[in-house]
Amino acid sequence: MAGALFPALLKPEVLERMRLNGWEFVDYLEGDECVCSGMVKGPEIHITIAPEWRGRALSRRRVRAFLAPLMARHGYLATRIRREGVEAQAFVTRLGFKRTWEDPMFFYYELTQLPFERKAK
Repeated sequence: MAGALFPALLKPEVLERMRLNGWEFVDYLEGDECVCSGMVKGPEIHITIAPEWRGRALSRRRVRAFLAPLMARHGYLATRIRREGVEAQAFVTRLGFKRTWEDPMFFYYELTQLPFERKAK
């Protein structure tokens, strides 16, 4: 099932409502193992890393392989993080997302180019 990591985070009725509202769930697999899952609607994305991969899943190759097909759809990705989500803010920043604006509840971020591209010499 796509979005293999989200059932542990969200109640079944919430997952079903999200699917009905147009959210798509995508996984990045390493062999048979789910490394991370994304919840995507248009350019908006929310990512979770499998607990056993936390701290080792962020290789440049994996990040690019997961994000490239999603970025290709709209040319950019966007996300939002609750203001108190300091770890999540650091995570999306490491992925290359840039903060674009904020409101009383959230910080908003955009990724406008695939991260970790090699610079032309």
